[in-house]
Amino acid sequence: MEVIFPTSSFSNTVSLLGFICSCLSLIGALFTGLSYLCSPNVRKNFFYYLVFHLAISDLGVSITGLYTVPPTEIDPSLCTIMATMRSFSVMSSFILNLSIALFLYSAVRNDKNQEDFFKEKNTFLAVNYGFAVFGAIGPLLSNAYGPSTIYCWIDSSSTSITAKFWLIVEAYITLPIVLVWVVILYFWIIKKMKSTRNEEKYTNIYRLTIIPVIFFFCNFGTMLDFFVKSSFLRIAHICLRQLQGSIHALLYGFMIIKDKANQKLVVDEAVSMQQTILES
Repeated sequence: MEVIFPTSSFSNTVSLLGFICSCLSLIGALFTGLSYLCSPNVRKNFFYYLVFHLAISDLGVSITGLYTVPPTEIDPSLCTIMATMRSFSVMSSFILNLSIALFLYSAVRNDKNQEDFFKEKNTFLAVNYGFAVFGAIGPLLSNAYGPSTIYCWIDSSSTSITAKFWLIVEAYITLPIVLVWVVILYFWIIKKMKSTRNEEKYTNIYRLTIIPVIFFFCNFGTMLDFFVKSSFLRIAHICLRQLQGSIHALLYGFMIIKDKANQKLVVDEAVSMQQTILES
């Protein structure tokens, strides 16, 4: 399953691209997370709460993407730590995308509000991070971690049955299952919202419908890479997957800032009107 790049200089170039994409994603994930944490009113919005946890997953993937060294220079202990963090973050990202689709489906079908969803947040956290821990601990106990192209993850060049098993489970079974269910759920969600013709009611849901597009765009290389072995697809897989955090930041990080600014504008206008009334 391993792709060998044509030359060592080409491989170094790919490593540099991966490192740059990881840096951009790291900045984006931090921006999204800090924007959420610094906005008390935004933290009351459950859908931004989901985006915040998505930023945590992006942060983990970004950090592990900074460790790009040739396999011959890899520190085995550090590589295992990075690979464990990467598996946890990648699995968390997969389950989060499915969770967001399920919550939006529930919001549209059952007409639930923010308070109803916040009551379920402990279940959400347990399921999401429970799957992520399972995805990280399984390969660790199976000694399946090692170099994977330019990163440390499940050893893609290993002949071990357990390594191949975890690689298939985490990359080529979980991902397509999540993608199929997300597509089905979002198709129903969008169809339902269009039938109601109440865009204001579903403002937050409309905003989150772009998440599966980002998810597919950043992960399609993984699926194609399984069937077609080429340097181009591997580069697309590496760069797009590592850019997910920065893309989320461009969309949702700035959206949080915009909402915070709008809320401040409303408060300022209310205070100004109150002062005018008092003065008159």
